Amino acid sequence: MKKPFIRPVLDSEKKIMESAKLKNFIPTVKCLRKLALGGEFEIQLLYTTVDNKVVQQYFPLEILNSREQGLSFQIKLDEILDIGGVRYKESYGLDKALTIIREGDFLYTNIDSVINFKTEFPTKPQYLNGILNNLKTFQTSPKPSYTRLVIRTSDIDLTYPTDILKFEGNHLKFDDESWFYQKSLMGLPFHSTKGMSVDVTINGYKFDFYALEPLNSMIIDSVDKIDLDDFKTYSYIIRLCFAFLSGKFYKDEVAYILSNEENFETIDDYEYVLESPSIISKNQVINPTFFFQTFKNRSEQEQKDLAKYHTMFDSKLFSVFCEKVSSHPELLRTLELVVTTGNLSDPIQKGALYSVAIETITEFLKNQNQEIFKPIQDNAVSKRFREEQLNLLEKYRNEIDPKGFKILTNKINNLNSPTNRDKLVKPFELYGITLDNDDLTVLQQRNNYLHGGVPIDSNWKEEINANTLKLHNLLSLLILKFIGYSGHYIDVSGWYFMQLNEVQDIFRNVDHNKIQHILEKLKFSNEDELNIAEALEEIKDYNKYLKSIKLTSSIIKIIE
Repeated sequence: MKKPFIRPVLDSEKKIMESAKLKNFIPTVKCLRKLALGGEFEIQLLYTTVDNKVVQQYFPLEILNSREQGLSFQIKLDEILDIGGVRYKESYGLDKALTIIREGDFLYTNIDSVINFKTEFPTKPQYLNGILNNLKTFQTSPKPSYTRLVIRTSDIDLTYPTDILKFEGNHLKFDDESWFYQKSLMGLPFHSTKGMSVDVTINGYKFDFYALEPLNSMIIDSVDKIDLDDFKTYSYIIRLCFAFLSGKFYKDEVAYILSNEENFETIDDYEYVLESPSIISKNQVINPTFFFQTFKNRSEQEQKDLAKYHTMFDSKLFSVFCEKVSSHPELLRTLELVVTTGNLSDPIQKGALYSVAIETITEFLKNQNQEIFKPIQDNAVSKRFREEQLNLLEKYRNEIDPKGFKILTNKINNLNSPTNRDKLVKPFELYGITLDNDDLTVLQQRNNYLHGGVPIDSNWKEEINANTLKLHNLLSLLILKFIGYSGHYIDVSGWYFMQLNEVQDIFRNVDHNKIQHILEKLKFSNEDELNIAEALEEIKDYNKYLKSIKLTSSIIKIIE
C-alpha cells in the first residue's frame, strides 16, 4: 500500500512551533462527541396529579443521535400518569430545571429548557418527545475556571478572526499535529494564518480569539480563570463586535468547556446551549482582503495616499470596541439591531430596525455630550430665558385650561433641547462626519420605515434594498468613529448591489456604443437623461444601469 506524502517540517516552521501556544483539543472533541452521540439515561420528573399531589418519579430517557439542532430526546412512560393537560410539557414537570442520570453521573438543565414538545395520547407505553436547548454537568455556578467557547457552524465560508483583525504572529499548535497545516490547491500542506489567534482584552480579562478549520468552529478561550457568567458576557460581546465588522454572527449550537488546567488537557465541566440561528449576511463593513486586492490596482499616487490604511483592523482597537460595548448598554443594543437585520429579507423590516438603531445610538451620543446639543450653551443665559418664559406664562394662568397650562409649562422647561433633526444630525457633526444631501434624505426616511411605509418611489425591489442599506452605512460610520477607528470601510449598499446577478447582467448586456449614439442623436441634456431613457424601448434597463453605476461607483471608502 502506497504511503501518503508527508512533507518534511521546515526549519522556519520548527522555530514557529517552538514559540507557539499549545491548544489541547482532543479532550474537548471527545467531550463534544460524547454529548452528540447521546444514549440511554434516566430523568427525574416532578409533577402534580389531578388530586394536587406532588410526585417525584424516574423514567427512562434516550438522547437521540439526531441531525436536528438541539438535543432530541424521548421519555418512555409505561403507565399513563394521573395528570391533567396531557399535551402540555408543564403537566409532566418538563418546564422545571431537570436532573438526568447515567451510571452515577448527573446532568442538569436550566428552567424551561424543553422545546418542540409533543406526545401521543392515549397510548401505552406513552412517549414524550422534545428537544433540550441546554444541558450541563453542574447544578450551581461552578468555581472560576479556564473556559473555552466552541461555536460549531455550517457556514462553508467561515470568516476567521484573522481575516479581519491584526494577529501579530500569535501562532498556535495543537495536540493533533495535522491541525497545524492547511492544504494548498495542489494538495500540499502549509502553515497559514488559520493557525493563529487574536489577543482580546476586556476589563482586564484576556482571551484568545480564533477559528479551527478541522472543526469548522469559532473558538474563544479565556487566558486566565474566570467566572462562567462573566465569560458568557464577554464572549458574547466579542462575537457581537466581530459580527458587526464581518456581517456574520455565529450562534446555533455552542458549548462552554471548563478546565482547571490552562491548556485544557482535562475537562472538568461543560455546558451545551442551543442559541438562536446564526446570522450570515454580506454586510461586512471591514474587508481587508478586498481592500488589499484593489489597492494594487490603484495609481502610484493613490497607493501613496492610502499606504497608512493598508493594514488589518487593529486588535487593540477591537479590545477598546468590546470594552465600550460592555460599558454602554445602548451601544450593545445598537449593535444587536444592526447585526440582526442581516437575517431579514424584507427591506421595510430592515429599514425599521435600522431606524430604531439610529434613534438609539444618536440618543446615546446626545446624552454623552448634552451641553453641545443645547441651542443655548450658556447655562446662566438658558436659566434666565426659561424663567422669563415661565413668568410670562404665569400671567395667563387663569385664561388657560389647567391641562394646557401644564403642557406649556413642560414645553418651556424643555425649550433648551435640540430638535429631532439635530438629535440625528449633530452626532455626525460631532465626530467629523460630513453628510451629503443623499445621507440627509436617508436619515429623514426613518419615520417612513417605522410606520411600515416605502420611503422611495421605486418598483425595483433591489433599489429599495440598497436604499435601506444606506442606513447601515451611516450607522457603521458613526460606530466606527465613536470607537476611534480610521481606515477603510465597505459601503454595504454598493457591495450588495455589485453582487446581484441582475446587476451583473445589466453591466454585461448594456450596449455602450448604442447608448452613446442615441444620446447624441437626441441631444439629451444631463438632467433629462434618466427620464427620457425610461421612455426608450431601444435602451432596455438603461435606468437601472445608471442607478447601478451610481451605487457601485465607490464601494471602498476611507474614515480619516
